[in-house]
Amino acid sequence: MSMKSVSEHTFEWANTTNEATEGRQARPITRFVDILQAYAGGPQGYRLRRIILTNFWLYGQQEFEIPHGRLFLAGENASGKSTVLTAALPLGLDGDLRPNRLDTFGGRERRIEYYVLGGADSATPFSHERRTAYIALEFEWCDPDHPPIAPEIRQRWENGDVLSLDSGGNFHGYIGDLARMAVLGEPDGELKDLLQEIDTIQRAAFAAVRAGALGGEIYTAAETALKSSKQRNHTEFLAHGMGLVSHEAPRLTATGPVPYDDPDAHLPLEAGMVVSIETTMKHPRRGLIKLEDTVAVTANGYEIFGEGGRGWNIGGTALPS
Repeated sequence: MSMKSVSEHTFEWANTTNEATEGRQARPITRFVDILQAYAGGPQGYRLRRIILTNFWLYGQQEFEIPHGRLFLAGENASGKSTVLTAALPLGLDGDLRPNRLDTFGGRERRIEYYVLGGADSATPFSHERRTAYIALEFEWCDPDHPPIAPEIRQRWENGDVLSLDSGGNFHGYIGDLARMAVLGEPDGELKDLLQEIDTIQRAAFAAVRAGALGGEIYTAAETALKSSKQRNHTEFLAHGMGLVSHEAPRLTATGPVPYDDPDAHLPLEAGMVVSIETTMKHPRRGLIKLEDTVAVTANGYEIFGEGGRGWNIGGTALPS
C-alpha cells in the first residue's frame, strides 16, 4: 500500500467524523488505525515493539503493541494517551522523575506518586498507601542483513581460547555475582599461573572478612597481594556491597566503576553483610581472566556462595579441571 492510499483514507476519515453517530465515527478511525499499523516499513535497527504497564495510573495490566515501529493512540481528553508516552519516554527510557518531564505540558504538579499511588490530589478514582508499578519496553531489531552483534561475538571459540563466565543469581530479590573461567582444550602452564595469581589475591581478600574488622582491611589485604603479582600492571581489584542492588552498603571504595563515597571502609563489618570480591586481569596476549565471588560476613569469618569451579573449566566437559 502506498502513502497516497494512506492519505486518501486519512481524508476519508476526516470527512466522516461529522457523521451523526459515534458508531459511524468509530468505524473510519478503526479502519485508519488498521491501515497505519499494517503499513510495512518503519525505522531500521532497534525499534520499540511493545509497551507493558502494570499498576501504573489507571492501567492494571496493559500491553500496547507497536507493529512496524508505529503507535496510534486515539481517545478523549484525560483518557491516558499522554500517560502512555510519559511511561515510555521520560520514565522508561530516561529514568527521569522530574515533574516537568512527567507532565507532557511541562507542568510541575504531577509527581510520580500521581501515577502510582493516586489519591485526592491526583484526581484519579483510586488511592493506595503502597503500590509497586512496572514499566517494560520491548525492542526488536529490524535489519536482518546487519545483526546487532559485534564481530568478536561472532568469532568461533577455538582451541586454547579463554572465556570469562560472569553471571549471577537472584533469591527473593537479593542478588549475587559469580565469575569463573573456561578454556577450550587443556590450559597451558601460563594460563594456570595467571589464574592462580588471581585466586591468590581473592583469597587474601577473603581472609580479611570477618565481623568487627574494618571494611578497608579487605582492600589492604588484596592490594598487598596485588603488589606481589607479576601481572599487577594489568590487574584490578574491586570489592563492593551487594543486596537488593549490585552496588550498595557496605561501600568500601570511592574509586570504583560506580561513583560513591567509601564510609564503610572506616567502619566495622557486620555479620550478615554481603560483599562482592573480584579480581580482573586484562592480559595483553591471553585476554580477560577474572574471578568474582559473593561473600557473606559471619561472626567468625566469611561464607562463600558458590565456591566450586575456581580452576580452568574445560569447554565441552561441564566439569572443572
